[in-house]
Amino acid sequence: MINLLPPIDKERFRQEQVFRLIGIVGMVLVFSLISLFLLLLAIRIYLAGQIQTRELMIALQKKELARQELLKKNIQEKNSRVREMLSFYQNQSILSETFQEISALLPEGVYLTSLTYTPPLLVKEEATEGRGEKKETKNAKVFLAGFAPTRKEVLALRRNLKSKESFLGLYGPLSNWVIPTDVNFSFQFEIPSVKGQR
Repeated sequence: MINLLPPIDKERFRQEQVFRLIGIVGMVLVFSLISLFLLLLAIRIYLAGQIQTRELMIALQKKELARQELLKKNIQEKNSRVREMLSFYQNQSILSETFQEISALLPEGVYLTSLTYTPPLLVKEEATEGRGEKKETKNAKVFLAGFAPTRKEVLALRRNLKSKESFLGLYGPLSNWVIPTDVNFSFQFEIPSVKGQR
């Protein structure tokens, strides 16, 4: 095709085409940049949502872990209380049996003025090896004091207490034997705290 336009118009036409081409390339570039910006913005929003979801899950897991730790602590406390109660009730049955045995062993005319029971956890004894260290014993201690009309009843009570295999280490002070009548006596002995030992 022959272009019959004057050179000025040709130049203007060529410049218009270059401007159109620059405009089209610019618009494509602008749309590409806008698309890239929107794509990056969408990725940022998606990642922010994912991070927020993970943080929320971590916070919930921490809360659940804290709740489980509190529950575990409560269970341990309740288990400890149950063990203490079980030990207490086991000792109560041993204690009531011991009281019944002691009352059955009292000769006629003899009565108790004091009876003290010390559970094994509270009993501390001096070591017999002379080192002066303290050791715990697994036996409970019983101390009883009372009144007997004569020394003969005190001897009978001592014999009765010694005859019981469950009463260990029977001890009575010399003051039990000095006065022949109206005797205020006392005895001390140990009993095994576990029923299986009795």
